[in-house]
Amino acid sequence: MAVIKSGATTDELTIDATSKAARVTEYLAGLARAAWADNHPTYSFSNASFTIPATPTDIITIDGSGSKTIAVVRAWISTLQTTAGVNSWFLAKRSTARTGGVQVAGTAVPHDSSDAAASATVGHWTTLFTGGGTLVGNVWGGRINSPAAATAGIGGFVGHQIDFVRLFGKPLMLRGTGESLAINFNGAALPTGMTCLGGFTWYEF
Repeated sequence: MAVIKSGATTDELTIDATSKAARVTEYLAGLARAAWADNHPTYSFSNASFTIPATPTDIITIDGSGSKTIAVVRAWISTLQTTAGVNSWFLAKRSTARTGGVQVAGTAVPHDSSDAAASATVGHWTTLFTGGGTLVGNVWGGRINSPAAATAGIGGFVGHQIDFVRLFGKPLMLRGTGESLAINFNGAALPTGMTCLGGFTWYEF
């Protein structure tokens, strides 16, 4: 059996004596390992379409856990409105819990039915929060097309997806119940007739 070493005492590439195949572990330079590579429980959530409150801030949220670290790997948003337009959206990270408002709890769906129930809290807001929610900052912002509600035959996914690993090199981490990530409209005037779908994919460890 041949062994190729890098010079470090623990780094080596082993060649099988029979098959002549190298035994390697996948390495993604500059990227966090995929959730399934480390076998972490993985979950997704998407809200039901709803009418957004006027001049909205946080409208779809994922809140951290008191028992697990939450690694958000993807967020997405898709909207319709009476007259087609383009709107600015943000992903806002907060460091303290929100108070007030009305949140409709969402369902965190495990990717593997053998995984335990998610410990992160997800949902959408029909009445905006009124206090707390200290803003750390916006981790992403972009302009997203919003077709007219009556438009047909567009095809494909209408909206936008944010893949944290591909864009930024690692998931967005939420540590503790005070930390959260929100799909946020920054308090701008709401286009007439806008409805929204959105959600997150994350893993817990």
